[in-house]
Amino acid sequence: MTGVATPVPVVVVAGFLGAGKTSLVNHLVSQCHDLRAAVVVNDFGAINIDAELVVGVDGNVYGLANGCICCAIRDDLVSTCLGLIRTFGALDLVIVETSGASDPLQVANAFMRPELAGMMQVSAILGVVDAVHFGRHEGDIAQLARTQLSVADIVVLNKADLVSVGGLAEMKAVISETATRARILETSHGIVPLNLVLDLTRLPALGGRARFLADGGGNAHTYLATWVWEQSQPLALNKLREAFDALPAGLYRAKGFIHLDEMPDRKILLQMVGRRSSLNAGGPWNGQGPATRVVMIGAPDAMSPNALRDTLDASVADPGSPSALRLLVSQLSVQTHGAPDAL
Repeated sequence: MTGVATPVPVVVVAGFLGAGKTSLVNHLVSQCHDLRAAVVVNDFGAINIDAELVVGVDGNVYGLANGCICCAIRDDLVSTCLGLIRTFGALDLVIVETSGASDPLQVANAFMRPELAGMMQVSAILGVVDAVHFGRHEGDIAQLARTQLSVADIVVLNKADLVSVGGLAEMKAVISETATRARILETSHGIVPLNLVLDLTRLPALGGRARFLADGGGNAHTYLATWVWEQSQPLALNKLREAFDALPAGLYRAKGFIHLDEMPDRKILLQMVGRRSSLNAGGPWNGQGPATRVVMIGAPDAMSPNALRDTLDASVADPGSPSALRLLVSQLSVQTHGAPDAL
């Protein structure tokens, strides 16, 4: 990973009151056994950390049994996060639970402030939806609930077990009109696998382990499939963008190294959550044969190897084509969300 910047990944959990944010955050925290993770919330009344997890309280910082910490926002989000780093040192993950009435985009933009530059980076915005009540909101409340989803990378359609198949289809259609670039994950009880929003294989504390299934196996919505794409030919950046835009809605996560025609001598690290994508220039290939290798995680019905391979193979650069973007990509360190130059 030489040469790849590794700011602390931040997962923002947003959604209207009662959507199930607390359950989702608790479930993510329960999977952080070997991680130094911090949960930041607007107030403890909003999160209700499971009592069995709490082992100590120091002011507004809760120590959790698995080594994680949880704190309330003191003055503002930036100062709170800086205080966490000063007090606890290196962290592997920060989870921010927004209030039911807040704008998650403002929260995400806080991590672009100069004080946090290079230290923390939003890796995913999860918008949580109550599948039972979301369609019943009216007026300003309905507008707020939709605004909260408009910037989500993955919309977690929670309480899916309480809604009919037809009702879920109608709900997904409404959500897709609001969160046009988000991928929708059906689940119940806030069960979302941690590795869907965090690259566990890159963390030394985990010894390279990867966990592909969430706890609570009785919920069919938690099961995911994986597929690996390998390509020895260099890829064209503009074609790669088009290929990723064409990926199926059930593809939630992708990670790996890219052999890019515009920058053939360097490994390019790809991270994708929902439709949020980042490409970062890594070190040289060091004698390895340059090649693309990407691991993808998604719903089983979205993981058709032939269809995925056809879509992604279309990003192979034309032989002898000029690398017109070489200068641009030589300074590659891009974090995007729905921008024209995404991926």
